[in-house]
Amino acid sequence: MNKNFEKFLRPVETLCATQGKRLTPPRRTVLAILHQRGIPLTAYEILALFPEGNAMSVYRALDFLTEVGIVHRIESLNAYALCVENHCLHRDSQYMVCASCGRTTEIHDHELNESLKRILKTQGFALARSTVEAHGTCGKCI
Repeated sequence: MNKNFEKFLRPVETLCATQGKRLTPPRRTVLAILHQRGIPLTAYEILALFPEGNAMSVYRALDFLTEVGIVHRIESLNAYALCVENHCLHRDSQYMVCASCGRTTEIHDHELNESLKRILKTQGFALARSTVEAHGTCGKCI
């Protein structure tokens, strides 16, 4: 385990402990793979980098990490990415996805989340979580 990952892992362990949840070895391995790669990965890409794992253990780990808020699922890519915030308790995220290079960047605008909740509430809809994806061209590709 490298020092960057150990530093990343400390608040994750604290977050799990405050929620009364365990960060099991398979969950740590999935986190380590996502941390090492630094890009969104599909479950099968994670599985290919996790030789002692199986599809079910990878999906269980991803479900847990998503539920806790450490990992987000990018719906259009069917991929998972680490949360860029310092493990705040949220389930909402926004992504910019570049159609040219595939670069995916997570942004957080909590005001956008609150606006979306207000708008949906006027329609009688109670928002549980949201993932907003903006597809276009990044600054490097323009």
